[in-house]
Amino acid sequence: MRSALRLAVYFLFPVTIFAATLAFAQQPAPSAEADAKPGVTLVQPPVAVDDKFVRERFGDQFTLVKNFPGMLADLDGDGVEDLVIVAKAKSPMLDEGALGFKVVDPYNAFFGFGDPHITAGFGADDPTRQGFVLLVIHGAGAEAWHAAQPKAKFVLINIPFKAVSMRRVMINKKAVMAIALQEYGAMENTSAVYWESSRNKKTGRYKYEPLGASME
Repeated sequence: MRSALRLAVYFLFPVTIFAATLAFAQQPAPSAEADAKPGVTLVQPPVAVDDKFVRERFGDQFTLVKNFPGMLADLDGDGVEDLVIVAKAKSPMLDEGALGFKVVDPYNAFFGFGDPHITAGFGADDPTRQGFVLLVIHGAGAEAWHAAQPKAKFVLINIPFKAVSMRRVMINKKAVMAIALQEYGAMENTSAVYWESSRNKKTGRYKYEPLGASME
């Protein structure tokens, strides 16, 4: 009886393994939408940018912050990769007209006072983060953010962050791609800056959204 059982296992086990392998191979691959779960960092390789690139796109008032890699994501939902760079600014509005970028302050706008002509002079609560800004390039065409004439460029000022990443977060019950922030300060709040498109999808603005205190 035991010999018969061992013989059955000997012949059936390879068949079972083959069937299971075939079934697994025929399963559909996870979609990008399934992978992009809210609150999960999307795996993108860091982008190598340098001060020369920053100066060419935004002028000599900006210096790359070396310990923050460039980050990629489709922030405005047009299917083209956008680039986010952490930089340090001297006078962020000086070359705004000449180099075609827009300086915005979504953080103070959330509190009802976001005119960057005034808030650009605000000091950071953490002196080690004085002048830190986020440079955003909306990519265009096949060259995306490399394009000589990108879709748009932004300088986000007064964002109180000590860590930054690209994530899908829940905004108004909808998962959106955003610049996720861990803020400095006693509470170490988390927050996000995301792109809100206009109805015709041709324009939009960056908005700040607090996400609550860290539990660490």
